[in-house]
Amino acid sequence: MSEYDKGGHFRPFFESQVERFVVSSDNFSQERLRFVRQIGENLHAFPFYNCLTLKGSLAKGKKITEREARNTDINMGCFLDFNLIDGFTVEALRDLCKEHEVDDNLDTSKVSVNDGKYNIFSSYNLSPESLAKIRLARRVIGQVIKEHGDMFFKDPFIKPKISPEIAIISEEGPLSIYSTLTEYESLNEQSLADQRVNVTRALTLPFGLQIDGALTPYHLAFFNMLDGLDPKIAEQKWQKIRKAIINNERWGKVNPVIDSQIPRNIAEAKDLYLNKSGPRLK
Repeated sequence: MSEYDKGGHFRPFFESQVERFVVSSDNFSQERLRFVRQIGENLHAFPFYNCLTLKGSLAKGKKITEREARNTDINMGCFLDFNLIDGFTVEALRDLCKEHEVDDNLDTSKVSVNDGKYNIFSSYNLSPESLAKIRLARRVIGQVIKEHGDMFFKDPFIKPKISPEIAIISEEGPLSIYSTLTEYESLNEQSLADQRVNVTRALTLPFGLQIDGALTPYHLAFFNMLDGLDPKIAEQKWQKIRKAIINNERWGKVNPVIDSQIPRNIAEAKDLYLNKSGPRLK
């Protein structure tokens, strides 16, 4: 495997060529995995928290040395349930912000959509109040992750940058996996590069390596939507997701061994994400 990707960019690690998801056994990688597991345990105190997924080099078998530990980060997805967030009042979420010393100053009449960032798209037409709740919930969760990182990693010289993608998800309607797929299908040559990256990332995030919690209800709702379509069209939609996963996880290139671990059709996808509850670390 070359040290450069297909765009000519230097890649400082070699991902596993035999497993889609694997965490290196070195001490630094295992310490970071313990951190992610503990974060998940702490976040369950929030009713709207659902699940963490591990992504990036840590989930691809990168062996971290003491030198690399100083400039590598922890990439993870953090899922919050939209309907549970929306069940809170803005004031209740502001109180949570104050409890964790997070800025709660928010004009609900002027909340704008950052199109595509963290899977919030303008086409969803969410109300300003719902957008305000989402922003406040993210602030709280982001602060809790930061606080735990500050306590967990004592050595400032090897403390990793913690990069959570705090995504909002629902079983149906806006913010469902199917809605994100629809947004992905709407991309065209005129779509901005950042928009394409954001939508692709949002679409693939629920199909990552689960650390705790369970995305199964959201996967089930998605596959139920596909079951209601013409089988040929449904398979075409899954192939779009599969292509997005390959592009996002492996820069668009996989060997036959890794390729066989990414569901090749809806039947394989259901088996992995429903019967086996998705790829997850034991």
